[in-house]
Amino acid sequence: MRGVMSARELCQALGISQATLSRILRSASNDVVAVGRGRSTRYAVLRTISGVPRDIPMFDIDEKGVAQRTGTLNALYGGAVWVQRNESGELYEGIPFFLDDMRPQGFLGRAFARNNPDLELPERITDWSEDHVIRALTARGDDTIGNAIIGEGSFQRFLETAAAAIEPIPIGIQGTSFDNLAKQATEGQPPGSSAGGERPKFTAYAELAGGGAAQVLVKFSPPYDSDVGQRWSDLLVCEAIAADVLSESAIPAARTHILRTDERTHLIVERFDRVGARGRRAVISLGALDDYYFGNRDNYTLAAARLERTGRVSAQNAATIRLIHCFGLLIGNTDMHFGNVSFFPEGNARYRLSPIYDMLPMLYSPVNDQLVEREFICPALPIQAIESWDSAFCLAILCWQRVAANPDISEGFKVLVNANEQKLARMRESSARSVDVSLHNRPAASA
Repeated sequence: MRGVMSARELCQALGISQATLSRILRSASNDVVAVGRGRSTRYAVLRTISGVPRDIPMFDIDEKGVAQRTGTLNALYGGAVWVQRNESGELYEGIPFFLDDMRPQGFLGRAFARNNPDLELPERITDWSEDHVIRALTARGDDTIGNAIIGEGSFQRFLETAAAAIEPIPIGIQGTSFDNLAKQATEGQPPGSSAGGERPKFTAYAELAGGGAAQVLVKFSPPYDSDVGQRWSDLLVCEAIAADVLSESAIPAARTHILRTDERTHLIVERFDRVGARGRRAVISLGALDDYYFGNRDNYTLAAARLERTGRVSAQNAATIRLIHCFGLLIGNTDMHFGNVSFFPEGNARYRLSPIYDMLPMLYSPVNDQLVEREFICPALPIQAIESWDSAFCLAILCWQRVAANPDISEGFKVLVNANEQKLARMRESSARSVDVSLHNRPAASA
């Protein structure tokens, strides 16, 4: 069956008159949605996904852990999706962009089908259709990224979890607990939600060294007894250092903590889409935003310009994105994909930058569990971010200085990156002249 069609297209396709079509639409009113108004009205037929009720309720969980019904989602013939909120509805070509980040993905997502065989999903998430994603989210989507839940099944699971007592993992036993949870994750039973990312990880509710407790995402290295394990340990410490450098410069970054055990290194990241034991916050990735509004996915600097130009983000947020793009290039982050920047929705299609995360020198990451030694070559920085260059150089140089001084970084890695600080200092000096010339030659603003 075809997708969304106008009355004229329907009459032509069915070979009927407008009057006959009107009678059909009235008799099938419970199975048809009208999109738009007046002459621009189009029609679509509701469909049922296998194993999923036709009308899929939508819920949001607030920062206190309280659920609120927000609307209804319906799949349509032709692949589109209809979202009804109060008296208004909106049509999407597929899964709505504000739900897209909820889909199982990355390391944790790959275990989803194996751990939920009753849903009869393809084992590889790369083989999933949109229907598979909706089936997964409506049945087991009670603890995904952000604060949304769809489907009665997932909502019931949330209510059952919310009614159960939850105690944070005490600091005194986190070493043993996290080592055990890491082992479970590597064996294909990752505890926790479907947070994205390719590296092994798990989620937990844990006490914090500074007091209190938080929902956390825990990344971990392989055991130290291999070169690959030591390298990932170094990289996780680098990620914590980079987050600290950014935070100290008033750039919001995820709060991180390093926990080293006799076996491996754990990077504990406080989740900014969670509040306390039960509360949640809505978040949306740069990838989901860019796909919906623009469809480019080129680089952070250009994406920031698009978002600012269309009024989606503030000028300050756009400037911060340009800065972190330059900073990432200068610390060898070769994995700045659009899932590694996120935003808090603020209403009226406006978004506020969330804390920065996943900022580390991925240039040095192992490939297929093998160390591949690469030389850090100072990258060309985007000219559109020229006003951020010097700040980015200062932050990156400080980051490399702290890597060299950190006792948790191996001597082998320190030797490998030893020259990076000097390379950046020389590049900063030469770039400063370019910046002076560029800013001096800018045309004056017209009156």
